[in-house]
Amino acid sequence: MRLTPILCSIFLTLLTACGQSSPESQELAQNSKKAELFEVVDYSPYRHNQGPGGAEPTAQEIREDLRLLKQVTSEIRVYGMGPLTQTILALAESEGLGVHIGAWLSYDPAAAVAESKPTSLSDLKSQMPSANLSQIESLIDTAKQYAQGPESKRQVIRSLIIGSETQYRHEMSDERLVNYISYVRQSLLASGISSYKITSAQIYSTYSPVLAQAVDFVLYHVHPLWEEVPISDAADAVICSWTLMRKQLGQWEQQGYKGLAKKPMVIGETGWATRGNALGQAQPSEDNQLTFLKDLAVKVQTYQKTSGELMHIMYFDAFDEDWKHDEGSVGDSWGLYDINRKPKRALRSLLNLPEDQGANPPPAPDRIKPPVIPASEAFGTKVSDGKLVFFVNQADWVDLHYKINGGAQQNLRMPRINDSFVFELGSLKAQDSVDYFFTIGASQVKDSPWARATLTQALFKL
Repeated sequence: MRLTPILCSIFLTLLTACGQSSPESQELAQNSKKAELFEVVDYSPYRHNQGPGGAEPTAQEIREDLRLLKQVTSEIRVYGMGPLTQTILALAESEGLGVHIGAWLSYDPAAAVAESKPTSLSDLKSQMPSANLSQIESLIDTAKQYAQGPESKRQVIRSLIIGSETQYRHEMSDERLVNYISYVRQSLLASGISSYKITSAQIYSTYSPVLAQAVDFVLYHVHPLWEEVPISDAADAVICSWTLMRKQLGQWEQQGYKGLAKKPMVIGETGWATRGNALGQAQPSEDNQLTFLKDLAVKVQTYQKTSGELMHIMYFDAFDEDWKHDEGSVGDSWGLYDINRKPKRALRSLLNLPEDQGANPPPAPDRIKPPVIPASEAFGTKVSDGKLVFFVNQADWVDLHYKINGGAQQNLRMPRINDSFVFELGSLKAQDSVDYFFTIGASQVKDSPWARATLTQALFKL
C-alpha cells in the first residue's frame, strides 16, 4: 500500500495535532513484552518465485508457515478468496488458528452509473462485475460452510472483510461498497447465520460515516513508513491515528450518524519494512522494525492505561513477499520473517532467540530479469523465458482477469515494472488455453475485450 503526498502531509499533521507523548516509566517499558505478542498477523503464503497467478505454495509449505505463526499469534488475516484460502482455512482448523477472510474487490463500472442503484439482492448481484461476484459468492459460501459445520469449523473464521483499500483506489462509491456489505449480510441472514462480524478494510483517511455505519467494526490501515514519518515518531503516529479516528466517529454521531461514537475499531495493517530506499525521513531497516515494535508496545499500553480503551492491531506482515514488484524498493520486505522463513531481528528479540539464529540471513534472491515489453502495443501477451507474459502500457493501474481452460476466473492487480504493467504466468502445459481481459485505469477506466492465448508445446518449459 502506498499513499499520495497529500495523505503524507495529512499524516504529518496528525503528529502536530496530537503532540508528543510524555516519556513512559521504566516499569512500563519492562512490562511491554506481553504487548509485543500479536493479536493478529496479516498473512500471504507466497514464497520465492511464487505469486498470484503463477507458482503456488504447497499445502505442506502453508502448514509450515502456520506452525511458525503459532509462535506469535492465534489469528491471521488473509486477502482474497480462492483455492489457496480454502487450503489455509482447512490447515488453520487443524492447527487451531483463527482466520479473518476477505473478498478482494476491484473496479465496479456500475458504481459510476446513477441509475444502477439496486433495489434488491438479485438486482445487486446482476450488476456486480464477474470478478467481484466471484469473490463475494465464494466468501458467502465459505462462511456458510464453516458456520454450519462442527464446532472445530465454527471457531475458524473470525470476521469477513469486504474489500481492501477500494476507496483509496477510487474503485467504487461508499454507497456501492455498502451495497456489497449489505448483500453479504443479507445473504447470510437468509441462511440463518448472524454470528460473523462484517467489515471493510480501508486507509484511515478514506473512511466515511456511511461506511462506518455499515460495518460491525471499523477496520483501517495506517503505515507511518509510507507517510515518511521518522522512526522516532512512528509509534506515536499510529496511536494518533487511533485517537483521531475515535474523535471522528464521535463527530459523525453528533452529525446524525447513530451508533458511531463507541463503534469498535481495529487497525488492519501497520508495520515497518526492513529493506529498501528511505522514504523521506523514514528509513527501512531491521533495527527500525524492532524499534517500531518496541515503541508501539509501550505506546499501546500507555494509551490503554490512560483511556480505558483496548487497542486492537493486525500486524503487517508475516513473511517477506518478493512478488510485490509494484510497491517500490520497500514493498517486499515487511515480514517478521524473511522470504526463507528465518526470523528477523525484531522477531528474534520478541521470541528471546539467540542473536545468531538467523542473525545474518542470506541476501534476497536475485529477481528474474523482467521481460522486454513491446512499447508499440497498448496491451496483450507474449512468451518470455517459458512463461506467458501479460502486459499493458500507458496506464495508472491495471487489473488482470483470466481463466485457464475455462476454469474459475482469477483476478489480480498487475505490478508495474519500469513503464509497463506486467504479470508472468507459468506452470502451464501444451494446448492449455488462457482467456483474459484487462481493466485499465488511466484518464478513464475501461475493460479490454476478452482474448485467448492458446499454448503449443514449443511455448512453455515444463
